[in-house]
Amino acid sequence: MLKTSLITFLITILVCNVCHPLPLPLNNLGSLPYPYKALAFKPTQNNIRNNTLLSPINYRPTANAGLNQTVYENATVVLNGVASDPNPGVKITYSWRQIGEPVVKLINKNTTNPSFTAPHVSANTQLKFLLTAKDDKGAEGTPAAVRILVKPNTPTAFIKQTEYILDVSGSQVFPNQTIKDRIINLYKSSDYEIPVLEYHLLGFDINAFDVKMHVEPKEVNSTVTRIDIPLLHAKNVSVAREYISSYNASYNKVDLGSIYADYDKMTDKMSIHIPVNVVSKYLLQYLLQIIPKRVSAEEQPYVLPLGKTTTKHHRH
Repeated sequence: MLKTSLITFLITILVCNVCHPLPLPLNNLGSLPYPYKALAFKPTQNNIRNNTLLSPINYRPTANAGLNQTVYENATVVLNGVASDPNPGVKITYSWRQIGEPVVKLINKNTTNPSFTAPHVSANTQLKFLLTAKDDKGAEGTPAAVRILVKPNTPTAFIKQTEYILDVSGSQVFPNQTIKDRIINLYKSSDYEIPVLEYHLLGFDINAFDVKMHVEPKEVNSTVTRIDIPLLHAKNVSVAREYISSYNASYNKVDLGSIYADYDKMTDKMSIHIPVNVVSKYLLQYLLQIIPKRVSAEEQPYVLPLGKTTTKHHRH
């Protein structure tokens, strides 16, 4: 009978505690009657951790210090850095520093595009720079490195570094939007043709027809694309000087390989860099074409009063 009463009492306590939980003094469980002591529990650190909302993870930003460059001493060098952060809405700060010597002075070293003047060197010298990106929540990414090779200005090097720059519109160099997107958005190597390319160089109007190009684009930053052009062939190239026909010349074929260009998405302009040693071979051919024309234009026979002929030299 006593055993049955005890069982009934325990069942009643369990049912009542589920339906109407009683506050239990968790810090003094030993003073509770046996049934309550059995039902009470003390929270653990694991219970608290599992029932606490976790704070969002602050991921570190990823820095990109840009492409390696080759320059000549005393040239102005611009570094092209960028960084990304998977956390939305964060502000990224940038910090550049040089590793090794010779030490140069970095201008605007806390921006994406610091600059410096290449130092004087007696032999090829490599400079190394690190870009570190940090977000406004304190997360700092792994530094990214870029290397700048500085060459001495020997007479041969001076000739190689001198270049002509001409600006053309994107509509001239990209025949359609598909090719344009492939090059400046997807950065894919491409082969294509341009019916005609018109530009102005060294005071001359130049028209190149049936232009074939192979381009290899690389991203510089969000707006600028570097485009290497190892192959550029053109046929029926004409060179003209306005109002002076004796300066006109033509070429059956022109090869302007080994040049490069910078395309700006904001302005839709492409700046094409042509080394002087590439231009010089066609400049020599041009001179060989126009000199006979100039001599012919300046020497015209006329009749003297005595009935003899001579040559009149026109002054300009």
